[in-house]
Amino acid sequence: MKLRLQNVGQATVVVKDHQGYSPFVGEVTGGHTEDYEVTQDLLQRIAPQLRDLESSVIKDEVGNVLVGFRWSVLADGADDRAQTEGLAGLPNIVELQAAAYSTGAGLTAAVAVGTALLGNQVKAAAQLFSGLKRLDVAAVLPGAPGNGLSVAILTPAGGPGAPVINVVGGNLVTVTPQSAGDTVANIATAINADATAKLLVKATVGVAGTITAAIAAKPLTGGIGAGVSLTLGGTACVIKELLLDKVTFDAPTSISAASRIVPLDYRNGPHLSRLSVPVVA
Repeated sequence: MKLRLQNVGQATVVVKDHQGYSPFVGEVTGGHTEDYEVTQDLLQRIAPQLRDLESSVIKDEVGNVLVGFRWSVLADGADDRAQTEGLAGLPNIVELQAAAYSTGAGLTAAVAVGTALLGNQVKAAAQLFSGLKRLDVAAVLPGAPGNGLSVAILTPAGGPGAPVINVVGGNLVTVTPQSAGDTVANIATAINADATAKLLVKATVGVAGTITAAIAAKPLTGGIGAGVSLTLGGTACVIKELLLDKVTFDAPTSISAASRIVPLDYRNGPHLSRLSVPVVA
């Protein structure tokens, strides 16, 4: 993949891989354009720096551009989105909202902030209707794997209290409402509170009301992409929620060596975004 840096100002612009994973240095003098062969990983690491430089146009008192910077990703076979979107469509983790990774406690409900985390992937979704009432369900993670999930409302037969949630075979979420039925809001709350189901799907109220009859298993559809994953020091993390700009996750305590740096790797299909995370005892 080729990165083009264009300096329309007078001052020299320097771009570096500050995370130290590569020796890349892009230096462009005033009024010049330079092309560099780069990897997708490198592009994602330096993307925040490129965006900051592009927004920092500085002129002198008579309007001459002292600092002016433009950049683009030239299209090739590695990522056809480069032709129309530049790097805007690539996912990028920019911050971990935790001071450090602890070998004793791990990370629980940690949040990593980023941009375009869904990339060009789409979450599978379904709508369950009971008359005019509707429960909306979407996969927690984007990608085609979400198309293998289903949600069913069983014949109301539960006792008093919240609806009973079960996950069957790792991909079917079943809801047993109370004997008189349950509201769509109660069912959505119960699904989102269940320790297993909430890692697979997120439910919301489509049309409010009470569901009093069974609804056959409804498969989630429309999921696009290879899926996503998150690892810390090479150990898989459990993703609990994924939005456009942040990912919430739990990391295990399997990293034993303190006083070193480990990578937090977010993979979206073929794309990798990496942060360096300190480990403490």
